[in-house]
Amino acid sequence: LERPSGGGKDAKLWLQENGDKIKHHVIGMATVVPPARFDEMSRMNAEKLSGVPAQTFAYIEQALDWAAARLADKGIRAVEGFCEKIDEAMAKEYASWPSRIDAWVAVCLDAYLDTMAVHDLVFHQHRPANRAMKADNPVITRLMALLEKGAEDGAWEIDDPRLTAVMLFDVLHGAVDDCLASGKTISRPRLLRAVADFYHNALRMR
Repeated sequence: LERPSGGGKDAKLWLQENGDKIKHHVIGMATVVPPARFDEMSRMNAEKLSGVPAQTFAYIEQALDWAAARLADKGIRAVEGFCEKIDEAMAKEYASWPSRIDAWVAVCLDAYLDTMAVHDLVFHQHRPANRAMKADNPVITRLMALLEKGAEDGAWEIDDPRLTAVMLFDVLHGAVDDCLASGKTISRPRLLRAVADFYHNALRMR
């Protein structure tokens, strides 16, 4: 690993000039260097220069573990923000249960589309061993509670609120994924109406 003459100064200048872009697009910066050069290369405070979490490593396995932890933290904060938006929307008064369901679908669609990049980074590494993700999903838990309350008010009848919540969650998720995969411009009002109508029909709303 040989640093060209003036390379350190150029790297520092580049980090400073692109600081705003880095903070907006980068979750963390992990640099892997040969073990023999680790002590020397780790002296540069890349975190201070870039404004994002940054660390130098001698081995790629260490860097991957560090990056995975950063992604997990980012995912937790994204889910918390998602749930805050749901709670805020559901705390409002609605004229009817169909209107409340429409509001649920709208806030979930917007939250998903607005955080799509982070969502894909964190959650599209799903493997069979991670099937428990559904059991721990706070969005599904909130939807289940909403379905239970609607059943209590006589808005619909369902035998298994949790299973129904899981299926309805997957409907919304799948609809967004299909629209994104098409590569076409997404019409949020049209997507909202399609998903909300499916919810209404699936719940046989009264």
